Parts: sequence; structure tokens; C-alpha cells
Amino acid sequence: MSHRLDHLLLGHLARNEWVATRSDLVQLGIGTSAIDHRLRIGMLTSFGNGVIGLTAVPDPPRRLAAAALLAHPLGALSHVTAAALHRLPAGERGDVHLTVPHGTIRATTPVTIHQSRWLPDADLTVVDGLRSTTVARTVCDLAPLLGSGRFLWLVQWVVKEQRCSAGELRACARSLDRKGRPGSTKRRLAIAQLDDDAPVDLSVLEYEFLRLTIEFEIPGLVPQYAPPWYDGLRGIVDFACPARRRIVEVDGRRWHSLVQDQRRDRERDRLARSHGWLVARYGHDEVTTRPAEVAADLRLFLGLDQAAA
Repeated sequence: MSHRLDHLLLGHLARNEWVATRSDLVQLGIGTSAIDHRLRIGMLTSFGNGVIGLTAVPDPPRRLAAAALLAHPLGALSHVTAAALHRLPAGERGDVHLTVPHGTIRATTPVTIHQSRWLPDADLTVVDGLRSTTVARTVCDLAPLLGSGRFLWLVQWVVKEQRCSAGELRACARSLDRKGRPGSTKRRLAIAQLDDDAPVDLSVLEYEFLRLTIEFEIPGLVPQYAPPWYDGLRGIVDFACPARRRIVEVDGRRWHSLVQDQRRDRERDRLARSHGWLVARYGHDEVTTRPAEVAADLRLFLGLDQAAA
């Protein structure tokens, strides 16, 4: 009898990311005493709130995510976990994140729980068999967790790659802002860049540079920054770290315009220095073919290694 129950138990768990609820196992014909016995001897592990998993299987994020969803039937994977499911370039996955309706948190599963008063069906989807927030909701939820530059890049990337529309992002952001969700200002500023009449757009090279800063974890750079001496469009710099008074410009221009542009660049650099700011410039080949060297130089320029020490 014991072998038959174990075969039944393992078969069910294998089909469900090695997790199940106690009630599902009972309905399957495995009695509560048999479940409790396997918990006592360490064959099974409790995730809390009636969710049980096989002890011998490690806890990768997907298994923890499945356990969290079983514990919270009204919740959905969100934030960096949903970003990983949607294959969005939002950095490391880290802990499993789950958003649940406000007041419904119950489980003790080892995940990061976010409570929300606004989790409509329109913001939910299923990815690879797991309930998750949509791309638009995932991006909007990430606003408080990402730096301004990184979040702006993500917003423009999902629209450029047609992962969701600008209209979906705007609608989702408006609904969250009405509910007072964190990150409203950052969302509003980034999504405003998607308007047809936005004064400045990121170039292909600037996208590559932003991708570099994400890959090599270079924080603090704000794209399309207007310094204090801003004098209209000509005063906008490609990237800046206001906290350290540093400016980074990327140059993808052709040789035929180089002489005139170099003169204008020197004038801009002198103006920045007169206000106590330093400027670093990187060309197309450096950014696209030697990103590790650029990242190392950036860390020195921004004083990140000294700050870490």
C-alpha cells in the first residue's frame, strides 16, 4: 500500500512542479495520516497554508513560484519574477515576487509578497503555465525597483520590441496612479517619452549603451539629462550622474561631420567644466565591440569602486 501511495504521490507532484495542496492529495486518495507521516520523516516539506512539496527536489524559482500560486489562488507572479517569465531585460530575477489582492496574504512560502488594491483580470495572463501579471503591468510595477535610466530604457524597449503597446502602458500606469501605487512619478515621466511629440528619442547607440550599463550593473546614469545650464535641445546630454556631477556622451557620427561636431563638443565640455561637471565620451566601436572596457572605465569615472570600498 505504501509503495502504491508513493507512486501516486510522486506522479502527481511531478506533473505540478513538485508541489501540491493537501486537499488535492486527499482528493487523489492519499489520506491525511499518510501525508503527515511523510512530512514527519522528511519526505515532504510544508510551504505553509496547505501547500506541500517533495523535499528531495531543490527549490528553484519556478518551484517556489508554483507553490506561492497554490497558496494564493487570487495572486499572480509579478515584478522581476514576471519579467523573467516574459523574458524582459529587467536584471537579475532574485527572490520570487507575488502580487496578491490587499488583505488576502496568508502563506508562509519564502517569496516576496506585494499587496495591491488594484489587480484586475486585464492585468493578468498565463505564461508557461504560471499565472502572471501582463507585460504592461509588470513594467509599471518595476518602476519603484529600477533606477530612472534603467526604467526609461525598459519602457522604450518593450514598445520598440512590440512586447506591448504604448497605449497599454499608459492605461495601466493611469489605473495604478489613481490607486496611489509607488513609482507614479517615474512611470509618468518615462511613459511621456513615448508621446509622438516627445522632443528627444534615444538613438540606437544610446540603447546599446543603456544595455551595457544594465549588463555590467553601472547605476546612477540618467538618459537625456538636462543639466542646470540647460539651454534648450542643445543643452541635453546623452547621460548624466547628477549626484556625482558626471556627464557621459556617446558618439555614433560619421567622419564627414566630425570636425564641426568636435568643435561644438569642446564648447559643451568647457561649459560643463565651468559648472564643476566632468565629461567622458565613448564612440560607437567602443560601446559595441569593447563593452567590458567601457564598463571598467565608467566605474572609475563615476567613482563606483571607491564608493564600494
